[in-house]
Amino acid sequence: MGIVRTMNGPADRPVVVLTGAAGSLGRRVSHLLVAYDVVVADPPDGVDDVEPSLPGDDRTVAAVVDLGSSDYDNRAARRESATESAAWTLAIADRTAATHVVFVSSALVYGAAANNPVPLTEDATLRPDVEFVFARQLASAEELVEQWRSSEVGRTTCVLRPAVSLAAGGGSRLATALVFGFGRRLAQADPPSQFLHLDDLAAAVAVGIERRLDGVFNVAPDGWVPGERVRALSGR
Repeated sequence: MGIVRTMNGPADRPVVVLTGAAGSLGRRVSHLLVAYDVVVADPPDGVDDVEPSLPGDDRTVAAVVDLGSSDYDNRAARRESATESAAWTLAIADRTAATHVVFVSSALVYGAAANNPVPLTEDATLRPDVEFVFARQLASAEELVEQWRSSEVGRTTCVLRPAVSLAAGGGSRLATALVFGFGRRLAQADPPSQFLHLDDLAAAVAVGIERRLDGVFNVAPDGWVPGERVRALSGR
C-alpha cells in the first residue's frame, strides 16, 4: 500500500495529492497550498507491483502533483527510474479520478547541444544527451504524461521544466555536481548559465495547481549569468 498522510486541515476543502514530496521541494510546496487538504502518497520500495491506496472519501481531487520523478537522489536511492515514478503518479490520478496533473520535469530534457538556441523556449526539440540516462528517462516520463492527458477529454497537464534548482541545504547531489562543473572549462565561449531557487520552483508548482495551467512551461529566472562571469565566480 502507498504511504498516505494528511498534512493540512479541514475535510471540506479540495484535495491535492503530492507524490515524491519527501524532500526540500515537497516541504515548500506543502506550505504554499494553504487552501487545500494536502495528501502525500508514495509507494514503499519499488513501484512495479504496488497499487496506489488513498483515503476513501468523496472529495474532489483538484490535482495530482509529481514532485519526485525529477528528484535524482530519491530515484537513485530507490533504484527506480523517473519513468516508473511518473507511471505511479498517473496511476494515482486514475485511481482518484483526477483530471489535472502537475509534473515537475527538468530543463535537462533539452540536452546540452552546442547549437541550442539561447534562450531555449518550450518549442525547442527535446534532445536529451544519449549518455545521460536520467534526462532520457524524464523525456520518456513527459511522454507518459502527454499520453495520459490525451487519453480522455477534459484532462489537463502542467509540465514544468525548471533550470538547475538550488537552496541552502536543499540542493540535490546532481544539482551540486552540475553547478560544480559550471565555469570549469577554459573556452572563450562558455555558455550562459541559469540557477533557480527552490522557493521559486515551489511557487511555480502552486501556480500550476491553482490556475490549472495546461501545457509545458520553462521555469527560470528572467536572465542568465554569462559564461565568463560564471568562470570568474568559480575561481577559474
